[in-house]
Amino acid sequence: MNNRRTRSTLVMDARPTTSADGRSLEAMKRSRRPLRAQLVKRISELDNELSRQHPDRTVIQVKMEMIQKCFEKVETLDESILPIVAQDCAEEEQDAELTTVSAYEEKYRTAKIRGESFLDTNTQSSSADGSLSYVSVDSEAVASKKTYKLPKIELKKFGGELKDWLGFWSQFEKIHTDKSLHDSDKFQYLVQCMVPGSKAHLLVSSYPQSEANYPLAIDALKDRFGDKVLLTEVYVRQLLKLVMQNASKQKSVSLSTMYDELESHLRALETLGVTREQSAAFLYPLVESSLPVEVIKVWQRSILSDGDDD
Repeated sequence: MNNRRTRSTLVMDARPTTSADGRSLEAMKRSRRPLRAQLVKRISELDNELSRQHPDRTVIQVKMEMIQKCFEKVETLDESILPIVAQDCAEEEQDAELTTVSAYEEKYRTAKIRGESFLDTNTQSSSADGSLSYVSVDSEAVASKKTYKLPKIELKKFGGELKDWLGFWSQFEKIHTDKSLHDSDKFQYLVQCMVPGSKAHLLVSSYPQSEANYPLAIDALKDRFGDKVLLTEVYVRQLLKLVMQNASKQKSVSLSTMYDELESHLRALETLGVTREQSAAFLYPLVESSLPVEVIKVWQRSILSDGDDD
């Protein structure tokens, strides 16, 4: 019996208490302790960013990557520690180790799901035909349930034509002022809104795509294509072209078409700060001179000719 007990004790003492690389159980636990603390710290930083009124998308992505790398290191040590604990430690210590490992894994999984859920609320996607679309969903929109689904808005492309600037900028300005989007993401949207090979595309592409260069690219676009004085001249020339075209007997347009085009150009001028009263001084006599005599006579006989209406 004594010989058997001695052999059993020797066998128990001979069981391995180190990992494959020769580190002891206590050494691995000491190495894991600061990594777990770092993991908890990174998760706390992610929670703080997500709790802000306008979380930064890029910051969220970076935090999630750091959390994942930290958890992978912890997980590697767990995989080395657990077999040794299962072999050498009492049942209570094994249960405590498994409980702690599961708790840290649950913290990681929870943080990952929260971060991914936020990133899914503001995303860039492409439709079946490859056109770019932009989706922005805030917390209030998610909270309120709708019985209908609106189609995605495809972003308008801009190629450098001055007359297309107002339509492009009125749509892209929503992305430009979106505080939940990082400037680097806005730059990506801006590049994809440019018509490839156009003057606008070459101008934007001359700036390296970085956070610091995004406002510089926007300022360059505004200076080149969004100057109010230059745009006013463009729309005034469009008005003059329309009047001259109508004055030509061979290329004259119908009154309804002329009215619609005049309204369109006048609204554009109003957007640029030119009121209808200001444009009437030069536009009224030009339009009147381009109309047929019969139309002018009918207009002069109407009651509108005696009123104050423009």
